[in-house]
Amino acid sequence: MATMTLPEFTPQILRAPDGRLVAAGIRGFINIAKAWKLNAGDVAKLLGVSRATYYRLQQTAVKEREAAASGKPEIRAQLADPALQERLSLLVGIYGDLQSYYAKNRDFGELWVTLPNSNRVFGGHAPIELMLSGSVVALWTVRRFTQNMLG
Repeated sequence: MATMTLPEFTPQILRAPDGRLVAAGIRGFINIAKAWKLNAGDVAKLLGVSRATYYRLQQTAVKEREAAASGKPEIRAQLADPALQERLSLLVGIYGDLQSYYAKNRDFGELWVTLPNSNRVFGGHAPIELMLSGSVVALWTVRRFTQNMLG
């Protein structure tokens, strides 16, 4: 039986000049953050922004159509930031991988990031601890790990 190969992951998925896809990604990540039981400071750190910027992004994402219609360049600039897009794409990808891998137990897929992991990548720590180091490399490390879980 042939095994299915996954396409190479790239953070281009959420890139859009007007920020609409990023706004949708932020709205989705707000739900992921709730499932992972993260506070606003943790979410801001994962996204690589200050807490104040996270709150602005959250409000903007909720009012995305209104923001896009307003044409405010500062709002578009925030949503079009490549670093934010990369982090958001990695986080959504990690969540999606876990939901696919633990399809029969989605609650465990949400809990997985908070559990100590004996794999040498995590050294007995929970994946979220690595992710909260604030480094985009840490997010890529966890993303690659979850991709490898899928085979």
